[in-house]
Amino acid sequence: MTSDVTIRELDPARDAEAVVAILRAANPQWLLTPDSWRYDFEHAPERAVWRGWVATRDTIVGVAVSGRDPWTSEPGVGRIRANVRADSRRRGIGSRLYEVAEKHVLGIGSRRLLTTIVEDDAALRFAAARGFAPGTSRCTRASIRRRSMSRRSRACPRVLASRRSPS
Repeated sequence: MTSDVTIRELDPARDAEAVVAILRAANPQWLLTPDSWRYDFEHAPERAVWRGWVATRDTIVGVAVSGRDPWTSEPGVGRIRANVRADSRRRGIGSRLYEVAEKHVLGIGSRRLLTTIVEDDAALRFAAARGFAPGTSRCTRASIRRRSMSRRSRACPRVLASRRSPS
């Protein structure tokens, strides 16, 4: 039940520590500090129109971000992601965060959405339920391999999935 949860705009200075704790729990291979995350978020290219939201109860339990993909020259490509603390999952919090982030990214003209998720059953179901199709798993920036969404890998625990927005 999400009635005890509030979704609000992310405040990078105030929320960095809690956001990084959620991101690192989901992505233990990431080298991320509150300062490095805040710097990256605050210094995204203006064209990205990057925004974020947090879900709070007594503390921050989830985070979502979305905007134009600043790493491609292909027009109309947006990025979106939502992460929820493990002890707060399966309560609709990720769905609420995703809906807010999706409204933003579609509202700025994105026609194709990309997301990066942890390649586990729950995350794969979450992405598939929102229309995402399998993409590529990335071990490092220099090594890209094809994987199906149903296949797991300890060496490549992340999958990039994409979907086209309804026209």
